[in-house]
Amino acid sequence: MKIKSITLDDSEMPELITAEITRDEAIVLALMMGRYSSSGAADDFGSRYECTSTIYEALVSGVFNRFWDDGVSGAA
Repeated sequence: MKIKSITLDDSEMPELITAEITRDEAIVLALMMGRYSSSGAADDFGSRYECTSTIYEALVSGVFNRFWDDGVSGAA
């Protein structure tokens, strides 16, 4: 993973982080995020659990389902 840019908020804290990730890193992220149900993610991630489905959906629909017939499973 390579951090490409960091956008700061009004308090000079990171608000938006742009990263470049490899295919293997994307596979690991998708597999990890896909395993969380909303209840399990809420327990582990608290109020940020909705991010797990956002990350998973972006990777699966934007990358893996476009290039592999079996989606992330096929890529893995």
